[in-house]
Amino acid sequence: EKFKKDLREIGEFYAESVDVRKDGSSFSIEVRGGAFLYKGRHHLLAVIRDISERKREEDRIEGLNRLKEDLLGSGSLAEKIKRITDGVVNILGADFARIWLTNQGDMCDSGCMHAKVSEGPHVCRERNRCLHLVASSGLYTHIDGAHRRVPFGCYKIGRVAASEEPGFLTNDVTHDPRVHNHEWARELGLVSFAGYRLLSHEGAPIGVLALFSKQALSPREEALLQTIAGTASEVILVSKSLDALRESEEKYRDLVVSLPQIVFETDVSGNLTFVNQNAFDLFGYTKDEFDKGFNALQMIVPDDRDRAMINIQKILNGDILVGEEYTALRKDGTTFPVVIHSNFFMRDNKPMGLRGLIINLSKTKKMETDVKRRAMAMDQSTETIVITDTKGVITYVNPAFEKTTGYSRKEALGKNPRILKSGKQNAMFYDELWQTISKGKTWSGRFVNCKKDGSQYTEEATISPVFSDEGEIVNYVAVKRDISDKLELETQLQQAQKMEAIGTLAGGIAHDFNNILGGIMGYAELAKMKAPAGSNVIADLDKLIKSSNRAAALIKQILTISRRHKKEQRPVQVRYIADEALKLLKATLPTTIEIREDLARDAGVVNADPTQMHQVIMNLATNAGHAMQENGGVLEVSLANVELDDISASKHLDLTAGSYLRLTVSDTGHGMTSEIIERIFDPYFTTKDTGEGTGLGLSVAQGIVKAHGGTITVYSELGNGTTFNVYLPIIQGAETEEKEESEQPLPTGNERILFIDDEQLLIEIGSQMLELLGYEVVTERISVQALELFRAEPDRFDLVITDMTMPDMTGDKLAQELMKIRPDIPVILCTGHSKQISEETARSLGIRAFVMKPISTRVMAEAVREALGD
Repeated sequence: EKFKKDLREIGEFYAESVDVRKDGSSFSIEVRGGAFLYKGRHHLLAVIRDISERKREEDRIEGLNRLKEDLLGSGSLAEKIKRITDGVVNILGADFARIWLTNQGDMCDSGCMHAKVSEGPHVCRERNRCLHLVASSGLYTHIDGAHRRVPFGCYKIGRVAASEEPGFLTNDVTHDPRVHNHEWARELGLVSFAGYRLLSHEGAPIGVLALFSKQALSPREEALLQTIAGTASEVILVSKSLDALRESEEKYRDLVVSLPQIVFETDVSGNLTFVNQNAFDLFGYTKDEFDKGFNALQMIVPDDRDRAMINIQKILNGDILVGEEYTALRKDGTTFPVVIHSNFFMRDNKPMGLRGLIINLSKTKKMETDVKRRAMAMDQSTETIVITDTKGVITYVNPAFEKTTGYSRKEALGKNPRILKSGKQNAMFYDELWQTISKGKTWSGRFVNCKKDGSQYTEEATISPVFSDEGEIVNYVAVKRDISDKLELETQLQQAQKMEAIGTLAGGIAHDFNNILGGIMGYAELAKMKAPAGSNVIADLDKLIKSSNRAAALIKQILTISRRHKKEQRPVQVRYIADEALKLLKATLPTTIEIREDLARDAGVVNADPTQMHQVIMNLATNAGHAMQENGGVLEVSLANVELDDISASKHLDLTAGSYLRLTVSDTGHGMTSEIIERIFDPYFTTKDTGEGTGLGLSVAQGIVKAHGGTITVYSELGNGTTFNVYLPIIQGAETEEKEESEQPLPTGNERILFIDDEQLLIEIGSQMLELLGYEVVTERISVQALELFRAEPDRFDLVITDMTMPDMTGDKLAQELMKIRPDIPVILCTGHSKQISEETARSLGIRAFVMKPISTRVMAEAVREALGD
């Protein structure tokens, strides 16, 4: 009939209809068409479209709007929550829906999942973290049963509440591993489950809205459920603050006035019809100014007003907007951040305006800024910062942690700090640590930890508990600093101080011993010079002289340890010295030890004594061979140029930034413990069996390297071999110089010499030695008397030879006084040991030659001719 009427009046028609399919199911259609004349006859053309889904969507939206309107009406909070679960069942076709809310007290009865039924009331271990079932619709509408109380984190509902996600959805409830009670769901024919958190304005969970359905939920239905959950949150929050007090208008007004937030009401145009006292205090307007007509848009900055108008219209159209943020504007022009929660209210089925809360976010934003600053400070800190929960699970690490340990933040989060354990601390150490911090106290101490690459490092740490407002420990924070380099420098300093003390002792012994040895060696050489040619005694004297030379070499070794003795240094290529040493090693080491060499052809030139460099290489390589003598292995010797920057050089006590030649000697032997490493450079310390070593090799090597301005380091692990690195400063642009040595006749002369020494034995030897060489000698034991003798007859002498260490006046002071009297007088300074003077210092004073005791006849003869300028 409608078709006919439309066609008669306008020639076209539109209608909607509910039809029935062959199988008896109903569906909605729309018919749109019109009449036209074709070949003299009237025809009817129509388009028919299935609009069932649209109708269902319209029904859902209508149902949602009715639910929103109903929720804004009268009724208690319990009634409104029940309307929400009813609405979920009716609007979404769910089989049953439920709402759980968090408990408000400390006590849970036996229904709590944490309590045994027989225990009765108890203090819940979760404390305010249990969910209480408060409303249910559809199947199982009663709220009794085992799941009347559900703790956070347990079962489906508890996990939804404890999650950081807004909700949880599955359309395969009987197979989804995240859902328990599959058999129960299968018996009921359930297909889908959805749960959404109900949140406070601060984002804290206050409950869960959940449904079960025998039909799969579409994305649109999921969105509607999320909207209903948001509405439920608002209803619960607003009802708890306002609706529960509507029994009395006076109580309602008192509550509104006392709220720290601003409560407001507007008409549909946004004009304020009510605000509480906080609005006047915060915005600076008077009540009269509001009463004269004040639009809510005047309370926000102009840039936010267009967005606010759009949001108001959305709310009036039924959309739910939760927590919109704006910049508020005071009367004096100052601004501050706010969040506005609002909803529309209706009368006679017509929207009348908005009601809601305005919350000042100034403190919150400031706290956020402070938190960000603290986070930035922790991120930029050079000290390692680690935060764990109360069980020791890592929840935060800063970039310094990544740099120090080698573990990325992703690798560390969720792990226990035990990933850094090196095994150096026992279980008792960690027990005491946990006992301290679990009692709310701060622990301080040192760890030897292990990096991701397996290397160990030492760090100082302070671990402190973090307390909640209730005084409970919620986290632990550790602030740690890698002190490995500091400890290494301290060890080097202690070693240097120890060697300094040993050197002082060695120097004192050397001085006296050299004087004694000088007498033995001197008389032996004099006796040999006086012995008839071919005499049998000459061979015995040679043996005596040879033994004296060995004793002199031992003294030089002792002085090398103390860095008192310094041989002549010149530019040398250590590569050639190392090559020569390796040839010797190949002939002496067993065939079970493979020697590998990597001597850079461009290895830099260093200022060194070739003999001492050869001694360093042989000492290190011999020790390496000894470490592999039982099982064999690989001995590697390499030379390379390296550049040390300020950071690298700072790890070594005696080095500065610059170019260095690095000599590396490594083996695959048994390695050493840290305790042995601490002592290997001590004189006479050895791990070899009696008769296999003196314990001086490494001490001498270190003394030589230090005397050459370098340093020596060692790294070793039990079972993993040992590596020594020697660093020597490179001389830029220097050329090597090779000297040919050959035995020449002793140089002689006939000059007049003043010989001064406080030891009578050495005077006798010295005078005879010089006289046999052809010189005229005058001797003196007391330095001040020698000075008076020279002052009386300065032209009598061609040369002065003086000891360094003497009573009354030392040899260098005496030489200076002599040269004041006669500037051209040549002086030779002799010493067995002296901390006050070196060869460089002596020559800078004008002294012609510097000779170390004990003095052989050849050394004396050559020194005299050098001083006299021949």
